[in-house]
Amino acid sequence: MSYFDQYQKKKAEIEEARLWAFSSQGLFANICGIKVYHLTAEAWIDLRCKNNGMLNGSPSYDSILQYLQRVSVKFPLNMLQKAVLEFKLWRAFKSSNKSAQLIHAILAHIECAFDEMPEAANGSNTRNFKIAEVEGIVTALDEIGARYGMHPQMVAKMPMRQIFALQKSIRLSTIPNYKILEPKVLRDIKSKHLRAKAEANG
Repeated sequence: MSYFDQYQKKKAEIEEARLWAFSSQGLFANICGIKVYHLTAEAWIDLRCKNNGMLNGSPSYDSILQYLQRVSVKFPLNMLQKAVLEFKLWRAFKSSNKSAQLIHAILAHIECAFDEMPEAANGSNTRNFKIAEVEGIVTALDEIGARYGMHPQMVAKMPMRQIFALQKSIRLSTIPNYKILEPKVLRDIKSKHLRAKAEANG
């Protein structure tokens, strides 16, 4: 697939996802036949607090099970529901192909949550060795809560992609000359193309 086709395909996927995020089915997703919610801020925070391996690049049977249990539409699961999910996962892990597909699907589920994360074009990339004054997601919850009169804990139950889309809209309408970079996945496609072109000409 050419660079242009890759870019256009991903751009179309993001544009469609933006509509789906606010559709009547925008809360739900599917991971290898398992119905789940799109990753919410609350679920992401819970998984981070448990140092889930799917978030830090260390996938394992336990981290996948923990992830699927947390994003399941049946969360919190009872003992029977947990047993059914564990059996499905055990069957998937009997096949290396199926387990690889499952890991890929979960990573795509996570990536989708962050496609809309706002990145200012005029932001600083300078490394800062100080701890941040406020956790990034808290800023997003505060911005949306203040704008729409919602308690931050209610905002946390929204899908991340909705939160980030609204956060971008708020900043564009309230901050003069605020510029937002296009989604990172699209910038990565461009960068890959430019590197390949430079190597071919070098």
